[in-house]
Amino acid sequence: MTESTGAQLIHDVTALATRAHAGEPVAAELADACQRLRLTYDNPPGLPYRQRPWPPRPRVDDPLIDLSNRIRWDHDGYLAVPAGEVRAVDPGGPMPLVDRLDCNSLRTLPGTLPADDDALVVVYDVTLPVSGLLLAVARGQDTGPHVASLVQRIVHARRHPWE
Repeated sequence: MTESTGAQLIHDVTALATRAHAGEPVAAELADACQRLRLTYDNPPGLPYRQRPWPPRPRVDDPLIDLSNRIRWDHDGYLAVPAGEVRAVDPGGPMPLVDRLDCNSLRTLPGTLPADDDALVVVYDVTLPVSGLLLAVARGQDTGPHVASLVQRIVHARRHPWE
């Protein structure tokens, strides 16, 4: 994708999320667009630029925590990974993979992992503002309220009450 305005970026993420949910192979483009949208959300035009000073990412032995840290620390909350890598974080046991991801505030789009281990899926942190849009698409809900919220922040540079 080329350089986009805030409104175009919101539109692109919505369209790509819909396509990813339908099973189209657009996970890499979606993760990239979500990362750029999050950066724009954190630093809308007209407001002072805020750079997040992250310390080095800790290395851990648990593959799920390591994936979670990679997503949050290295990829701004959105990462396209092969479905097999997501399956590999599940050690088995009584808890389903989707619940293990959920316990770490992670979800995938598409919500059901493809059978092909090489197919890319987006794994994302559900606690981020842009993720509400992905969750709405995955649940088949109206994306309008999420788009409106993103437009207020990104396009109109509305400050949050705590800023």
